[in-house]
Order: sequence, then structure tokens, then C-alpha cells
Amino acid sequence: MRIDQAPNRIENIRDQIQLVFDKLRGIQDALTKTRLTPLFQIDIASPYALSE
Repeated sequence: MRIDQAPNRIENIRDQIQLVFDKLRGIQDALTKTRLTPLFQIDIASPYALSE
């Protein structure tokens, strides 16, 4: 991989991570609407907070 391609690759990885976090939030929202909430809690931070 050439150095000038690295920023695009990093952005693609960030986008994929963001999709995963969005899916986790969707799961969390669904669980919040059910009776499973006390049994299963996810604390989700933004992946961008981890990189700063």
C-alpha cells in the first residue's frame, strides 16, 4: 500500500467501525424495549472518542 492511500484506508476502517457501533446501538435500543434490559446492558462510546 502506498502512503498516499493510507488516509482513505483509515477512513474506510473508521466507517466500518461506525457501522458496527450503529448496529450495537440498534441492538441496545431493541433490548431496552424488552424485559431483558436488566440482564443485558451495553455501554457504548463513540469509536471516535477512542481515537482522540
